[in-house]
Amino acid sequence: MPIEPCHNALCWLGEDEMGKLLDEAGDERFRQKATRFAAAMAEEPPSEVLYQGIMEALGYTRNKDPFQELARCLPLAVLRSVGRDKCYRERVVLLRAMLLVMAGLLPRGNARVKMAPHCLTAAKPLSLSHWNMFRVRPENHPARRLTGVAHLLACFLDEGPLEGVIRLVDESRSDIGRLEAAFIVSGEGFRSRNQRALIGHSRARDIVINIALPFVFAWAEANSEADLADSALWLYRIYPKSSDNNITHRMVRLLGTRANALVDSARRQRGLIHLNKTFCSQRKCDICPVNKKLVSVQDVGAMHELPLRTLH
Repeated sequence: MPIEPCHNALCWLGEDEMGKLLDEAGDERFRQKATRFAAAMAEEPPSEVLYQGIMEALGYTRNKDPFQELARCLPLAVLRSVGRDKCYRERVVLLRAMLLVMAGLLPRGNARVKMAPHCLTAAKPLSLSHWNMFRVRPENHPARRLTGVAHLLACFLDEGPLEGVIRLVDESRSDIGRLEAAFIVSGEGFRSRNQRALIGHSRARDIVINIALPFVFAWAEANSEADLADSALWLYRIYPKSSDNNITHRMVRLLGTRANALVDSARRQRGLIHLNKTFCSQRKCDICPVNKKLVSVQDVGAMHELPLRTLH
């Protein structure tokens, strides 16, 4: 028998109350991410903070840390300075070489090492030991993800990622798909039809939900752009759900058989993740908002049953 006190919580609380709790938890996760970005922007330029956030998202769980470290070793300002005056194709080749060299993913004798500018000669690249390659599928290999980064940055280089993402969030009130589409990198011109995208639809959506929207919200609040902050929060609250993961699958099974239909937005998915990270995984059931609401509902139910039990 399950030992979790919130097992089948949806049956006890009903869809309206459970949905409200998930919305509140999703908003709390959004606020926490925005607070983290705000703190980072107090220490570094906003453009670098956004770049580091995107790199973190593209590192996935296994290589999140080395992707972040690479972003710090090879700042956006350096990439823009050497690629700004190039055409798109030249930018991709140059940025890819710089990223792979600093990631330590190219052998010293590789011809592409020579493409990297002299500004990298004094920098110390990451070692192969930084990267988690164990059971990583070819499409998720860090070198392939960095190729996707090169394409993505090449698109944003003229306007700048910061300015571009802010503009896209502002414009997305009338076209919600524009922001997500900007992060999809279908691949290089020579790829076959069966080859997967360098940055696919699912990962692009995760970048929007976890990075772009909370970042823009934090930036807008810091710069007194109330309308932009409202747009970022509004988009987050209506954004479609992304692909489920082990956490959301487990939490849906825990809450009840009909919970899958109830979790119909990115906001509620992130609510599940917030509840799991903050309470479930740390066994803090006593202060979990779901369990506290369950206790109050069950206590009321017990009080209503009391006269019947007395009669028997």
